[in-house]
Amino acid sequence: MKTRRILTLIIVLIAIFNLNAEKRYVSKTGSSTPPYTSWVTAADSIMKAMNLSGQGDTIIIGEGVFTETLIFNPGVVVTGLGWEKTIIKILPESMRGVTLKDRNTISNLKVEGSGLEPIPYTYGIYARRGADESLNVRVEGVKVSNFSSGIKLAGFYNLLTDSSKILNSIIDSCQEGIYVDLNIVEIKNNVVTASDNTMYMGIGSRCDIHDNIFISAPYISTFFTTMYSSFGYPSKIYNNIIVSIYETDITNSCRGFSVGPQSISNNLFMGNYGITVRTDGGSSDYRDIFNNYISGGRYYGFYGDPPLRFNNFWDNGNHYRFRDGTPIDTVSNIIHYPMFVNETEDFHLQKYSPLIDAGDTLVNDVDGTRSDIGLYGGPYGKSYDYLDLAPVEPRGITAVVEFDTIRLAWQRNHESDFKGYLIYGDTLPGFTADSTRLLGRTADTNFTKIIPGFSGSYYLVLRSVDMQGNISEPSEEIKIVPVGVAQEGHEVVMEYQLFNNYPNPFNPETVIGYRLKSAGRVILTVYTITGEPVRVLEDRELPAGYHETVFRGDELASGIYLYKIDVRSPEGVPVFTSVRKMLLLK
Repeated sequence: MKTRRILTLIIVLIAIFNLNAEKRYVSKTGSSTPPYTSWVTAADSIMKAMNLSGQGDTIIIGEGVFTETLIFNPGVVVTGLGWEKTIIKILPESMRGVTLKDRNTISNLKVEGSGLEPIPYTYGIYARRGADESLNVRVEGVKVSNFSSGIKLAGFYNLLTDSSKILNSIIDSCQEGIYVDLNIVEIKNNVVTASDNTMYMGIGSRCDIHDNIFISAPYISTFFTTMYSSFGYPSKIYNNIIVSIYETDITNSCRGFSVGPQSISNNLFMGNYGITVRTDGGSSDYRDIFNNYISGGRYYGFYGDPPLRFNNFWDNGNHYRFRDGTPIDTVSNIIHYPMFVNETEDFHLQKYSPLIDAGDTLVNDVDGTRSDIGLYGGPYGKSYDYLDLAPVEPRGITAVVEFDTIRLAWQRNHESDFKGYLIYGDTLPGFTADSTRLLGRTADTNFTKIIPGFSGSYYLVLRSVDMQGNISEPSEEIKIVPVGVAQEGHEVVMEYQLFNNYPNPFNPETVIGYRLKSAGRVILTVYTITGEPVRVLEDRELPAGYHETVFRGDELASGIYLYKIDVRSPEGVPVFTSVRKMLLLK
């Protein structure tokens, strides 16, 4: 009976408390009349409204840039009108943009810093738990840009249980993305871009990290660890995309993940690393690394201590090695081309991917079947239909002609259901590559064809085919023309060409391919649809042949963009220019 009375009293107190909660407004156009409870009387600064607010109150911030340091009172909720509408800009002399206390929520606005320089070291959103305090904060739908550290949740050891959340937010252009120690934090559905650590789990942290994109970008550093843990409690890291877009100065200190006692599953590691996943501190009863796609390690995909099981490795200098030389399980850990729907954008698995049902035998997917390796596998992944798609078209084609003999070579496809290649030819450019112009088939990556009485120009394209009969789009067209006045021979003319980007539309990454007839200086530039320059992607000497450049539009708005190539001869003479359109959809 006594317990029931206490519960009743608590419910009554909560009801009274909610009735007394206030909404206060902040606007550039209000009269700034206390207590700021309407848009008409809205405060002209956030801290004016905060100074009158307490537990349960909500502050709604209108459109504008508010240059001030925001220090919350406990229990207050602050929300804006959107990233582009409501902006809190750090004061030049301040180290912190926003300081949170217990039971605070901040949402739907942007916090803008002054830069990434380590002096002074600045924080976008900062919270610190005292020795005898709880810290329960919620950061949701916030964009944090241009700080030394985007979000930091720190604290002292104590026996209190806390729980914070960082959700649906963007942290970009920071030296360090998210830093957590001595806190229990869920980090879900964020995009974090930083140059040192996108995610740092410090002493005593216990994190649940899932459905995020973590990107290491070369803003100011030459070495990095995308995700790092140090003396934390066991955390769970699952179903994340973890990417490095560094291209130069890649050493074995550049890592995708330095692992403590974490459970790491169904993550996608891509890009350029020295070592993609590194474990330290010997074997751990808490560590478990399984169901991940691990790629991009220049030296190793994985290096360290066990366990390691049911992972797929691809495109690493060396795929894996235990530090003590213990043999690695090569039955559950596999090496296969993954067969994603799209290599740069859509990481769902195709119908015949070798990663399907190749994960941990004791873990099921959402649909109840054995777990898949990769981003959408495991109990927290997604159930979807596996599409039976055509293979990737042949790429990197080279051609040699001697008298009436044509020799072709190209890069190999790696799809698990791949069957072979179809070679087509005609005397007319732009011909339709169908069965009436089929020269031959091969399962290899080279093809030789003798064409008796071969004279005049000739054109060739290739297509890929899989075991189900799905045929790819045609390759680029190869042109062979006669040489000499008497047409005593032929030569391959690999004309200058700027290809359509793929994928298109894209978000946020696409690949731009181009071919050079001769060596020269290549200037590849992206423009807005009105011709304003966005970024120079290439400005360097390149040899003749086929080349690709990756373009990322993370910071750009959706829309149509132009990409233009200018090629100059070694003497500096313009020899080729071309422009194409691409569509960024977010």
